[in-house]
Amino acid sequence: MIQELKKCTGICGVEKTLDCFSFRSDTNKYNSKCKECVKQIRNIYIVNNKEKIKLRLKSYYKNNKGKISNINKQYRIEHQEEIKIKRKDYYLQNKKKME
Repeated sequence: MIQELKKCTGICGVEKTLDCFSFRSDTNKYNSKCKECVKQIRNIYIVNNKEKIKLRLKSYYKNNKGKISNINKQYRIEHQEEIKIKRKDYYLQNKKKME
């Protein structure tokens, strides 16, 4: 079976198989950058824009405090047993630190 190749327009510029590219269902085409390049570009952006991202997240939290609180509350209700088990395990593993 011959796989179709596509050249990445990102950092690497290497010709790769289509499974290395994300498929966009809105355009029914593959992205022009491979998954690895997209990840590298995202990480570079995060490193270069930490303060900007921090401010955006802080602003989002401030504007959506009630919504976030309700989502977290619902999660705690739905996963009550899992949380209880994790807390107990953590306590048993870190008993000496807590005394």
